[in-house]
Amino acid sequence: MRDRFRNIDKMAEVRCPTFLIHGMRDTLIPYQQSQQLHQACGGPAAAIYPMEMDHNEFDYVEDLVQPFAKFLKQCGVVCDTSKGEPQI
Repeated sequence: MRDRFRNIDKMAEVRCPTFLIHGMRDTLIPYQQSQQLHQACGGPAAAIYPMEMDHNEFDYVEDLVQPFAKFLKQCGVVCDTSKGEPQI
């Protein structure tokens, strides 16, 4: 099956902060695709590749929430759940 979503073709045009998470054990989509997107991104970008994560199995907090919260903090977004929504 050919790639229907050619993200790599548009990635250089992306200027907003971009965060990529891709499991190293993903057998459906190779993690190298995320590495290529990260390298091609035209704006600030961060990427993580959890060793034990695959396409569908991952630790929600350790693999997603914590890394994304760290990225948001680096971008100047403060997540305060006591107020119900992120504060910028």
